[in-house]
Amino acid sequence: MRVAILTIFCAALVAISSAQAAYIPEKNSAERVAILSALRVPVERDLKQKIVFVVGRISVQKGWAFVSGEPQTATGTRPNLKGTAWEDTPDLFDDNFFGLLRKQRGKWRVVTHALGCTDVCYLDWWQTHKAPRTFSACRKGLGEVKKSDFFWRLGYLAIIASVFMIDQVTKAWAARSLRFDGDRSVIAGFLNFAYATNTGVAFSMLDDQGDAGRWGLSIVAIVAGVLVLYFFWRTPRSDDRVLGGLALLLAGIAGNVVDRVRLGFVIDFIDVQFGNWHYPTFNVADMAICVGAGLLVIDMFVSKKNQNSKVETQKSEVRSA
Repeated sequence: MRVAILTIFCAALVAISSAQAAYIPEKNSAERVAILSALRVPVERDLKQKIVFVVGRISVQKGWAFVSGEPQTATGTRPNLKGTAWEDTPDLFDDNFFGLLRKQRGKWRVVTHALGCTDVCYLDWWQTHKAPRTFSACRKGLGEVKKSDFFWRLGYLAIIASVFMIDQVTKAWAARSLRFDGDRSVIAGFLNFAYATNTGVAFSMLDDQGDAGRWGLSIVAIVAGVLVLYFFWRTPRSDDRVLGGLALLLAGIAGNVVDRVRLGFVIDFIDVQFGNWHYPTFNVADMAICVGAGLLVIDMFVSKKNQNSKVETQKSEVRSA
């Protein structure tokens, strides 16, 4: 399978799958400002004064947002509780706020919020309001991309580098050995190593299109690779299946793009046959792309199944009550 068609398909899968992943809006971004502005209205109403948010957590997923942090005055001091519900019990007010918001008709609206909680008051919000399950673990930062995430992502980056190197080394071996010494039978009647080149996409389509095809397909693949890398950094640590799929996609895309840019064609050498029928020759990068895409497809079905199971469980609990 060739990189261009597969990477377009995979980019669509990535977008669908990663659109479900939680992420942190950039500071001063329009989305972040809109979320905090919406939450500030009920918080200032409850505290009866202007408030500045010191954000501890902010996570967005599937049109939902969870925010937590510390409310302060413009001078950086604790809010004055005089005239509020905590006026007579200031010791029962912890310096915190929590908010669950949902985007409806293009605007962020507060679903529920809490102030001064002395316990974990938001753990059941996701069930009560049918919000993403990720938000139930926000106090631990699950489902968010933080600076500390960089270190565990190094493991996935090592996988990307390893698959890429294996692909390039095996292609170099095929170019040196198979091109001059001829095909090699690994498993008679099933697996062979045979040197082949392809300037087109899957099944040699768009072959022999010259430099226009070479650079056009390279640009498509590079754009797809950038999208995969973007969603890789947005995906939370808890989504190992998605992260593994994205890592394999990125390694496969990189392996074939390097060939196309450097050589003008992609080197293939793995030939699978069943009797007299031969599957189109492929390489390690192609395998990585196919397995990565497969993991994303599996994750989509598994996630949907889990979500449906949770809905049924909630319905059962309601009927039991």
